[in-house]
Amino acid sequence: MANGGNMKPEQRQKWLDLLLRLATILAAVAFLLVLYAALSRLRRTVLVVLLAGVLAILLNPMVVRLERYMKRSLAVAVVVLGTLAVLAGVGFALLTPVIVQTQQLIKNIPDYLAQAQAAAPYWQAWAAQYGWHVDLQSFWANVIPRVEQSGTKILNSLVGIVTGVSNTIVLIILVAVLTVYFLLDSPRLVRAIRRWLPEGTVEGFDRSRAIIAEKMVSYVRAQLLLAAIIGVLAGVGSSLMGLPYSVLLGLVAGFFELIPMAGPVIGAIPAVILGLTISWTKALWVALYYLAINQLENHLLVPKISGDSVGLRPSLAIIALFAGFELAGFLGALFAVPLVGILGAILSALWDPDRRNRR
Repeated sequence: MANGGNMKPEQRQKWLDLLLRLATILAAVAFLLVLYAALSRLRRTVLVVLLAGVLAILLNPMVVRLERYMKRSLAVAVVVLGTLAVLAGVGFALLTPVIVQTQQLIKNIPDYLAQAQAAAPYWQAWAAQYGWHVDLQSFWANVIPRVEQSGTKILNSLVGIVTGVSNTIVLIILVAVLTVYFLLDSPRLVRAIRRWLPEGTVEGFDRSRAIIAEKMVSYVRAQLLLAAIIGVLAGVGSSLMGLPYSVLLGLVAGFFELIPMAGPVIGAIPAVILGLTISWTKALWVALYYLAINQLENHLLVPKISGDSVGLRPSLAIIALFAGFELAGFLGALFAVPLVGILGAILSALWDPDRRNRR
C-alpha cells in the first residue's frame, strides 16, 4: 500500500473526502443521540411539532401552486380546509361499518376462544406426530379466564378511554393549528435563515431544503397511496373470501403497510387467524391471497409508485427500522427509514466530489 508521501493529489483528495463524510455522519449521529436524550422527556411536544412539520412540508406544494392565483394566507386556508374535508369524509364513510364490525368482533371473541379450545386436541395430536409435544388444552384453559378478566377491566376503564380520546382530539387540534402557522410563516422563516447564514452556505441550505421537501413528499405520498391500495385489496379480498370484519381487516392491512419491511406480514396475521376459525383450507387461501398482494406490491406497485424514494439499501433500511422502533416505538419505526434516507441524500448533495470538481 502506498504511503502518504507517494500518494497522488487525486487519491489524497478522495481519502480526505471519505474521512470528511465519515466524520460528518458520526457527528450527525452523535448530535441526534444527544438531542434524543435531551428531548426524551418532551416526547409529546416533539411529536406534535414533528407531525405538524411533516404536514406542512406535504401541503406546501399545493399552497405554492395556489399562490399564483391568490394570497398565501387564502391559499393556506383553502388547502387546510380542503384536506380536513377529505379526511372527514373518509372518516365518516368508514365510521359506521367500523363501529358495527368492532361490536360484532367483541361479541364473538368468547365463541372464537371456545372454538380454539375445542380444536386444541386435534392440533396437539397433529403436532405430536412430528415430535412436538405441546399442551394446548392447558394453554387455552389459562388464556380464556385472562381474556375475560381483560374484557371486564376494559369495561371498567371507559372513563380512562374517554379521557384518552379527549387528549387525542386536543393533540389533533394542536397539530392542525401548528401546521397552519408553519405554512404561513415558512417563507419568512426561510428568508431569515438565508440572511443569517454565511454567504458561502446559502446554496447548500437551499439544496438541502429542496432535498428534504422532495424526499419527504415523495415518500409519504407513496406510502399513503400504497397503504390505501393494499387496504382496499385486503378488504375486498377478505369480503369475497367470506371472512367477517372485512372493513376492519382492510384498515389493519393498510395501517401496518405504513411500517416498512415487517408491516405487510403483521397486517396479514389477523386475516389468517380469522380464516382458521372457519377452516384450515380457508386460512391457507387467505394466506396465499395476502402473499399474492405482497408480490404484486413488491414487483409492480412499489417500483411504479415509490421507486427509489429514500435511496436506502435494504440492509440500511432494516437497521434504521429496528433502531427507530427501539428509540421511539411505532412512530420511530414509521419515520426512521425516510429520515435516514433524507440525511443520506443531504450529505451526498453537500459533499459531492463531482460538484467540487465542477467548480
